[in-house]
Amino acid sequence: MAFDDPEFDPTVIPKSGSAYTLWPVVHSELMDRNLQSIDGSKALQMQKKGAIVVDVREAKQFEQCHIDGAINVPMFQPVQGNSTFDNLKRLAMAAFAMQATERNPNFREEALAALPKGKKVMVMLLMFFVCPDYFFLTMLYLLYEGKEKEYADPERSFGKESRSLKGIFELYEAGFKDITHLEGGLNQWRYEDLPTFYAD
Repeated sequence: MAFDDPEFDPTVIPKSGSAYTLWPVVHSELMDRNLQSIDGSKALQMQKKGAIVVDVREAKQFEQCHIDGAINVPMFQPVQGNSTFDNLKRLAMAAFAMQATERNPNFREEALAALPKGKKVMVMLLMFFVCPDYFFLTMLYLLYEGKEKEYADPERSFGKESRSLKGIFELYEAGFKDITHLEGGLNQWRYEDLPTFYAD
């Protein structure tokens, strides 16, 4: 894939939700920026020194459980439209007791409004919510569109897609510079028995 081709457009216009950048381009950008991943213990030390933990899950998930002191800037939101594809997404996800989501078109603006300027930012996501949502929406997309994904990467040469990494890319695009990825997300944080908020 020739990312440097002037005619190459990395923007994907989905059937539902806002436009986004193709994952291999996102991955290449993160690699170019030498993005670092850290474990929960290191993240907690950094948080105590003033770093901000950004949780990019949906608000409902964040309200149930999150890292103490984290700020929620949802990367995705519940599906807003009423097109046939939107309703198919809702139906498919409801079958698995999950909510159909689409990209939050205001993610960058909300991040700029919510996050303190000049602070180190650590981005996390609870991995459980990525895999089923991504898998079933991908399958539904393939069934509905009748075509393959925009790119094929069976050997994961572009790494593993995750909402947290996509959120980091969007934060870079919004102008944030000092960003770290919290490896393992909330699952690993909880496994390490680090400070966590739970709703009553």
